[in-house]
Amino acid sequence: MLPEFYHKCISQLLTPRQYATLRILVLILQSYRTIQIEKLAAILPIPIKYESRRRHIQRFLILPKLTTRCIWLPILKKWLKIHHNRKKVCYLAIDRTRWQERNLFVASLIKNKRAIPLNWMLLDKKGNSNVAEQKRLLKSVLRLLKGYQVVVIGDREFGNINLADWLSKQGCQYVLRTKSHKYIQLSTGVAQQLLSLGLKPGKSFYFKQVKFTKQPGMALGKYCWLLG
Repeated sequence: MLPEFYHKCISQLLTPRQYATLRILVLILQSYRTIQIEKLAAILPIPIKYESRRRHIQRFLILPKLTTRCIWLPILKKWLKIHHNRKKVCYLAIDRTRWQERNLFVASLIKNKRAIPLNWMLLDKKGNSNVAEQKRLLKSVLRLLKGYQVVVIGDREFGNINLADWLSKQGCQYVLRTKSHKYIQLSTGVAQQLLSLGLKPGKSFYFKQVKFTKQPGMALGKYCWLLG
């Protein structure tokens, strides 16, 4: 049910009883696909009354050790060591999504056409994340991926020159979508808006030694792809 390295990571943090509860809950979640505590308590195979089972689940879920830092990150570190060669590039996708009333910002590793969440952040607001929040989440993920070559991929929300500059200083490469009104400076030193380059669907451009925006000191990209 749980891989051996999961067992080694988790059993060091939880008591035998807590670990048994975790294994049972994982099995139930896989079989019944519900996260409602009342429904989980109804099918939890422990010979106690329903109300006691419900309280047992609630107490388990608020354990101080059930955190991303204590549980999830050590598992990911071990998983990377087993399944991801350091010579291979780590493609790190950053994205934000709305889940009911929650605004969730996630950083995921792209592996075998799947996105594996590495870390996430619940934003206490509606709308886009800002650069400070993006850096805060990425710092924790880049610590996890230390020693790997990382390429960060993001949509238009993350096409910020300050984030790109920060990623460069962290030793990361990046592919960030940007708005058409932004400027680039080619090796000739001439600044042009992206929309003036004649980019159309199905058409692409490739430039070397590109500076983004007119802001001085932002010599960021050795290469630049523009895709229609």
